[in-house]
Amino acid sequence: MGAQSRHKAERLFDERRVFDTIDAIYRDRLETLRPAPAPAEEAATLPGGRR
Repeated sequence: MGAQSRHKAERLFDERRVFDTIDAIYRDRLETLRPAPAPAEEAATLPGGRR
């Protein structure tokens, strides 16, 4: 393997690692921002106690 091929492989590995890091941060942030599912009773009741 030539030096140029090795350098390209290392660069692709670094880019993949950066992408994986950003992806993990994004997924973590998405889970944090997603509202928790409401219990079935609360979800079925309209404001004011009406169904």
